[in-house]
Amino acid sequence: MRKIFVLIVVLRIFCGCDTPEELQRNRTDYFLKFYGNDGNQTGVDFVMNDDGTFVLVGNSQESATSDLQIYVVKINQKGEVLWQNTYGSNARNEEAKDIELLKNGELIIAGNSKPKNVTTQSDVYLLKLNQDGGFVDSVRQGTITSFENVSSVTEVTTASDSSELIVAGSISGISGNAQDTDAMHMRFKIEKNLNKLKRLSELEWKTRPTYPSFGFQGVENATKVVQYDNNTFYVFGSSNQLGKSDFWYYSLSNKANAPINSTLIGKSDQDEVLTSVTLSKDQTSVVLAGTRQGSIVTVLLRFPLLPISPFTPTDLKLSEGDQYSQPRLAIGQSGYWVAAQKASTSNGDIVVARTNVDGTRNFEHLFGESLLSQSGSVAELPDGRVVTIGTMALGGVGNNSQLKMVFMKLNSSGRLAP
Repeated sequence: MRKIFVLIVVLRIFCGCDTPEELQRNRTDYFLKFYGNDGNQTGVDFVMNDDGTFVLVGNSQESATSDLQIYVVKINQKGEVLWQNTYGSNARNEEAKDIELLKNGELIIAGNSKPKNVTTQSDVYLLKLNQDGGFVDSVRQGTITSFENVSSVTEVTTASDSSELIVAGSISGISGNAQDTDAMHMRFKIEKNLNKLKRLSELEWKTRPTYPSFGFQGVENATKVVQYDNNTFYVFGSSNQLGKSDFWYYSLSNKANAPINSTLIGKSDQDEVLTSVTLSKDQTSVVLAGTRQGSIVTVLLRFPLLPISPFTPTDLKLSEGDQYSQPRLAIGQSGYWVAAQKASTSNGDIVVARTNVDGTRNFEHLFGESLLSQSGSVAELPDGRVVTIGTMALGGVGNNSQLKMVFMKLNSSGRLAP
């Protein structure tokens, strides 16, 4: 019998700077919910619709021998499930990495598709759904000799006003060297009449004879592609072309015949790894979040978007004590929100922090105290409250626990809210 976890609970392990007495007194007021079926379900990303409903995406695996499938839940403003479903192919592991709300109201989920029990092959996978969870289309793109790892998907608009998708990530194995990993920027068209995703023969941006990628000897990864205008795109990611990892960007034209203005950003004696890219509310600048020196310091950089590069970034580094791993960023009304894992604790806590506009920390709150807690995306709502998705272990420790998707709503002070 399949169990559905839709819990509104507050446990003493969730701190957020409230005392146990305050948690006990106010527990019915908190929006803290878990979603899932039998087995493990993780939370990765979400979108909010104009009517206030949310669509949450993650991954589901009922047992150690089951296929990994994409798990999608739609909830109302109270967190009640409107529908939930899993999506996947037989004998393949499909893993969601990102979800975007398309201009026509449909949903696009980007991730990886891998043959089960095969570790040397991974393809780009796009899944298109309607708001009722109905299947619209999907496409799997890759070769048997390459390994693609997806970071994000972005909807862009062309001069003909058609809708297109750009998948950012990395690809290895295309040069015959499995250790040489390049940034990937794969572009798909959505046919207007058929509402379908065009496949291999009509893929754009083939900067190599067979693949849309760019890099040097070593490891490069594209985190996100940002559109400036119909003929200018910027790819933000990380590169270790100088023997250390740096933030990195390059620009592409509409046809992307050759990437230009490849530029490294970073300190000469430290590694920087980019994990999140967010556009400002007025669409005139982009803010990057990542880690410096492993997961020791979270770094924020703000770039003005210009028709030509190089950019001159503003370093919005958080204080040296902010040890966050895998930070995800959202633009707020008066600063930035960061959701991450607290790297300086042994419990794998999820941390939600708010910074001022100059990047200095305003406050942070921890949630979890689970060795398997994982953070996901974060966003500020129009009323100033904040929502964030992630994963926490429930039901005990070790083999007795199960991973569940968690969705929290916080007030403007970062504490659990109604």
